[in-house]
Amino acid sequence: LQQRNGELQAANEQLAQEASRRKRVEGVSREWEERYRSLVENVPDIIMVVDRAGEILFINHTLPNIAVDEVVGTRVFDYVPAGHLEGVKGYVEWVFEGGEPEAYEVNAQLPGGNSAWYSVRMGTIKHDGQIVALNLIATDVTDRRRVEDALQESERFLQGVFDAIQDGLCVLDSDLDIVRVNRWMEEMYVDHLPLIGKRCYEVFQGRQTPCLWCPCLETLKTGETHSEEVPYPLPSLKGQTGWLELSAFPLRDAQGMVVGVIEYVKDVTERRQAEEALQRRTEQLALLNRVIAASAASDDIESILEVVCRELALAFDLSQAAAVLLTEGRTEAVVVAGYQTGAW
Repeated sequence: LQQRNGELQAANEQLAQEASRRKRVEGVSREWEERYRSLVENVPDIIMVVDRAGEILFINHTLPNIAVDEVVGTRVFDYVPAGHLEGVKGYVEWVFEGGEPEAYEVNAQLPGGNSAWYSVRMGTIKHDGQIVALNLIATDVTDRRRVEDALQESERFLQGVFDAIQDGLCVLDSDLDIVRVNRWMEEMYVDHLPLIGKRCYEVFQGRQTPCLWCPCLETLKTGETHSEEVPYPLPSLKGQTGWLELSAFPLRDAQGMVVGVIEYVKDVTERRQAEEALQRRTEQLALLNRVIAASAASDDIESILEVVCRELALAFDLSQAAAVLLTEGRTEAVVVAGYQTGAW
């Protein structure tokens, strides 16, 4: 009996110790549960637990003027605009089926007709190895999306300005890689598209090394504006050359360092051709004036023809020129006057 009483006393002491341990554990568990709930309720993100049908089983907090009780029991799909609905349903089904976390961004419908963008991270909740619900963490990214939309709109505006310019614009980095071009450049070098990322001298001049006369090199070196007229092969007229006027302007960073070049490209082929035609016309008129002056200064036809031969040879850079008369049957030619460099 004494032995039995001792065993019962030992058992009671063990039960008392176990009860005390469980009480401590339960106290710690309640403490951590309270801390976790406090943490979940105070994080700025919205944390939800949803089942496979999308029903919201738990939500840590909602938007102002909306009670948690009003949301729990509704479906998460009720807050998704029609344009995103099928995509969100697909994500929920995908995670339930595969068990892999997923992330997406969605435009959520808010009370009063407003909307907000949320970045949603979706993970699984398991019980006995089975997926029983999903944990959704939604972060409000409306401000970020607005900034991104503003940047995209600014980008579209800038590209619109670029493309509206009826001459070429090309932005190069310090290695002469093409960073940006307008539509004129794309149409000019359509056979080399896409241009972005390629070296300018490879695309525009068909070279393997930078052009020695390149104004962009000078601008990168000095930080000043430089211009140059350079030739380029005309695709539609084989063997003929067109002319481009290149103006290079320095592109600087926030510290004022030159990090690239804005190249303005203008096709001046027609202007060059007009200048060359005007030069030829001027030379022809000057030649005619000299011949007229020689004719007025002498009555000797041979002397006049010699002056004409000399002027023609000088005008066309010839070593000699001659005036000949043909016989009536055009079988013989008689030189009546001539000019030759040195002596005739």
